[in-house]
Amino acid sequence: MNYSIEGRALAIVAGGLFAAGTLGILLEDVLLHDAPVTLKHAITVIVVAGTIMVGHLAATARSSRHWSASVGFGVLFLAGTMLTVYSSVGRQAEHTMIASATAEAVATARARATKGLVEAESMLADSQRELARECKSGKGRRCDGIRATVDVYAAAVRGHKAELTAIGPVKVPVPEAKRAGELGAVFGLDQQKTEAAAILAVPFLTTLFLELGAIISLGYGFRPVRRVSAVSANDNSQTSFPIPEPLPPATAIPENRAHAEIIPWAREFQKKHHRKPRWDEVRGAFPDANKATAWRRVKAA
Repeated sequence: MNYSIEGRALAIVAGGLFAAGTLGILLEDVLLHDAPVTLKHAITVIVVAGTIMVGHLAATARSSRHWSASVGFGVLFLAGTMLTVYSSVGRQAEHTMIASATAEAVATARARATKGLVEAESMLADSQRELARECKSGKGRRCDGIRATVDVYAAAVRGHKAELTAIGPVKVPVPEAKRAGELGAVFGLDQQKTEAAAILAVPFLTTLFLELGAIISLGYGFRPVRRVSAVSANDNSQTSFPIPEPLPPATAIPENRAHAEIIPWAREFQKKHHRKPRWDEVRGAFPDANKATAWRRVKAA
């Protein structure tokens, strides 16, 4: 029986990537933000690895018909999967909440800066009109004061514009969910509910995909192989058998006399009746003849 080494290797690599993805979500603060490794992180690794192992053990115990062990491993697998999903969803929800808070802060800052810009531009326009009226006939008594006011509001406008540039564009907390909501609205669904459902469902689906992908891939990669045991040198079982005697050649078998007489009989019958004989007529003349052989000879006559 042939087994694909490439298929096994690919399954093992895929299972390792799925497991690494699961751990990457759960240990992001350690891997990317230099957080100290705590007992909680170690337990997380143990839970993920144990869940993958007991998933394989449940299948192995079931195939071996150890039903109590299979049920026990299955319960452990379900519990480990729930813990992994719970932790992973919590970690992803934390990022979503941080992104939402950041987006709200940016939106508030933009609204405040935009309001200040509008007010500054309005005051600047009023000051410029007042300056034009006061100084249209030359240098009036209030020209210097109004000009100073214009400079102040012009500086305020520049400051608010610089603040908006520093804040940047409007940020969307979860752009994928927003797109999902817009797509749902095209098909008549409530956009806000669709967006909320996407935000809640994606973390669950992501974790289940990684967890089950690791279990299935590693289970395929490390599946048992049926081996054919070699014959021992001390094995006393019979390994050779006598060669049967060859069958006699076809010419040694005597031919049925009836067969040899069918062709002449069929020719005489055809001359007399102007047709070939039917099988019942052949059988009546040659009751011991083989049907297939007799009929071929009638056709050849």
